[in-house]
Amino acid sequence: MGRASSFGRRPHERHPGVVARRAASNRSDRIRRAYEFADRCYAGRCRKSGDPYITHPVAVAQIAAGSGLDDVVVRAALLHDITEDTGRLREQFGDEIAAMVEGMIELDRDEAAIAT
Repeated sequence: MGRASSFGRRPHERHPGVVARRAASNRSDRIRRAYEFADRCYAGRCRKSGDPYITHPVAVAQIAAGSGLDDVVVRAALLHDITEDTGRLREQFGDEIAAMVEGMIELDRDEAAIAT
C-alpha cells in the first residue's frame, strides 16, 4: 500500500499532461479564432508602408505571447486595431477582451490629442 492508487481520482489528477495539452490546444484555438477574425476585418487594408494591415497586430500579439502574457491579452493584441465594431468584438470574444480593446482605443485617442 505504499503507492497511491489512481482509482477514484479525477481524470485530470491521473494524467496532468493531458490536461496541460488540452489547455494549450484550447488556448491555441482561441488565439487562432481571434487571428482569423482580425484577418477578415483587416482584409484588403494596408499600412502606409504597403504592408498588410494585420502585420502590426500580429507583431503586438507575438510580443505579448513572448512575454508570457495570457491568451486574453494575446487575443486583445490581435484585435486592438479594430475600432469600428467593438460591439461585434464583445459579441464574439466577450466583455473582457472588448473592454481591453476599448481601453487601447481610448489610449490612442488620448495620445493623439496630446500630440496635437
